[in-house]
Amino acid sequence: KIYVGLLAATILFIATNAGVIGASRITYAMAGYRQLPAAFRKLHPKFKTPWLSLVVFAGFVSILVLLPGKTNFLSTMYSFGAMLSFTVAHAAVIQLRRKRPNEELAFRARPNFNWRGVNWPLFAVIGGAGTTLSWLDVVIQYPSTRYAGMAWLAFGFAVYVVYRRRLGLS
Repeated sequence: KIYVGLLAATILFIATNAGVIGASRITYAMAGYRQLPAAFRKLHPKFKTPWLSLVVFAGFVSILVLLPGKTNFLSTMYSFGAMLSFTVAHAAVIQLRRKRPNEELAFRARPNFNWRGVNWPLFAVIGGAGTTLSWLDVVIQYPSTRYAGMAWLAFGFAVYVVYRRRLGLS
């Protein structure tokens, strides 16, 4: 029991750390492409890290989400977001192969199959189907997650459109 508990705690700590660091880096990159405010791109003068992104995601948002203590809802929301992002990533790989079939890639995963002149990446097709089904499972089984997740997406798209219009980019 002790070993399993320590192992689980270690894995969760590593996963949380990766998520926080990943979120701050994605925020930093998005700010560089003017998809988020430039403040998220500012680096700490001493540590050279995107400090505002880290404060927002590791500090403010983490505390805000954990305060209610609804861990089941939090875990299903995490599944909602993770499966949706994995599905989008798989779809992006497939679309890249469809739109630019002759572009030379530094690395091309195998196995692939040719159909209608497109070299389809088998792992992206299977992975995309699997993550889509997993996302649909969460959406169908958990109404609170379905409504909160869809509201979160709608809010994010609305804020993005308003922000880009204010910049004169959309």
